[in-house]
Amino acid sequence: MCVPAASVDFWTQLDADVLRCLTERRGEMTPAEIGHVLGLSEQAVRSIVGMVAGTGKVRIASVVIAGPKP
Repeated sequence: MCVPAASVDFWTQLDADVLRCLTERRGEMTPAEIGHVLGLSEQAVRSIVGMVAGTGKVRIASVVIAGPKP
């Protein structure tokens, strides 16, 4: 499958933006916080963080029980 360079650059830039946010905040942010900073949905950030974690660049270290939605 051929992927256009612009598409690869887009994902590379998103990964870098997420890593930059984490670095600036000393490594701990929620997906919602990252999304707010980058103008992305929480769900989009979760997806990106999952892919970045798969490369070993970040580690997902906390899972909490969800409470009722506000």
